[in-house]
Amino acid sequence: MAKAPISQRRKRTSSGNTLVESAVTMVPLFALVMACFNFGFAIYRWTTLQNAVREGCRYAITFQAPSGHQDTDVKLKVQAFSMGMLDASLTGSSQQIFVNYFDPTVANGTDRANALATGGNTPGNLVEVSAKLDLASSWIAPLSGKFNDSGAGYHSFTIQVYSSAQLGGLPYGVTSVAR
Repeated sequence: MAKAPISQRRKRTSSGNTLVESAVTMVPLFALVMACFNFGFAIYRWTTLQNAVREGCRYAITFQAPSGHQDTDVKLKVQAFSMGMLDASLTGSSQQIFVNYFDPTVANGTDRANALATGGNTPGNLVEVSAKLDLASSWIAPLSGKFNDSGAGYHSFTIQVYSSAQLGGLPYGVTSVAR
């Protein structure tokens, strides 16, 4: 097939089309790439926190308490595995790491209202280690169209992770561990 010759006038008037078409296709492409980074980072945070509370739970069931207080040591272990996302020293409403003990013989034993206030860290009871992380994060490329008063596209969300297990026996020679 023979190609029809393109006139000089048409060549001059269509020279900017390539630039416009490139811009129209690159903006959505970059938005998709940045969305992948954002979702990937959120999944990374969740899995890191899940691993941290799992390690804290494993630490709790062995009754290790070098400081003499098991809850404090478990929280420090969770903080160490959280890669700087959690702070074990927080208390009150800003608390991020929780250690609860439950009696497995009580109906609805893992209901938060049934957590044992004292003496819960005895062999055979259940331990639940959890973490809560409130995040205010912005998209790498905010394309949602929702902006707050400061003009930045911030979105807040909370990550909550839990791990639980049954407490094992006390180490040899130990009769009790302070909570």
